[in-house]
Amino acid sequence: MVRFLKWLKMKLPFIWLWIETLNGWLVSLMYGKRIAKATAEVLSHYSAEPFSYRCISAADIAPLSRMLTSQTDDYMRFFHPHGFDEATLMRLLKNKSVLMLGTFKDDEIIGYYFIRFFANGQCFRGNFVDVNYQGKGIGGIMVKQMTEIGLAAGFRVFATVSKRNLSSMASTKAYNEIKIIKELPDDDVLIEHLSIKK
Repeated sequence: MVRFLKWLKMKLPFIWLWIETLNGWLVSLMYGKRIAKATAEVLSHYSAEPFSYRCISAADIAPLSRMLTSQTDDYMRFFHPHGFDEATLMRLLKNKSVLMLGTFKDDEIIGYYFIRFFANGQCFRGNFVDVNYQGKGIGGIMVKQMTEIGLAAGFRVFATVSKRNLSSMASTKAYNEIKIIKELPDDDVLIEHLSIKK
C-alpha cells in the first residue's frame, strides 16, 4: 500500500487529492472523536520546560513554513512528506485525517510532527526537528507522543525510515517496540510501532 500511495501522489496528484479528501471525511466520521480524545490526553502528560507541545493552528502555518524552508537541503534530505509552502500546509491542516503538531520554545516553532490517519485503521507518522535544536531529545518525545496517540485512538502505527537516517532510526528504536515490515525502494524500511518502551 505504501508504495502505491507514493506512486499515486507523485504521478496522479489530482486523484491523490480526491482520495485524500474522501479519506479525511471518512476518518472524521469514523474516528474523529477518538483521535481528539487521544490527542488531548497524551499531550496533557508532556510539559518539559522550556519546550511545549500542541496542535498546529492556522496562526502557526506561516512560521511553520518559514522554519521548514529555512533548513539546508542536506539536512532535509530524509524529510519530504509533502510541500512546505503555506498553501499546502493549510490544506493539510483543514484535512481531518491529518493531525499536525508542533514543538515550541516560547512562541518559536522548533519541531514539527504529524500523523496521517486512514479509514482502514492504519496511520503513518513523520517528524522533524529544527537543526538548531538537534540532540535535545525532542525527536524522541515526538515519536513517543505519535505512537501513544495512534495506539490510543485504535490505529496501527507505521513509519517509513531511511536506513541512512541513523539518528531517526536510533530514536525510533529507543522509544518504541517496533517491527520491521518490509524494505522499500531508496533504502527506506516500513516500520510498525507496536508499543511505547517503559
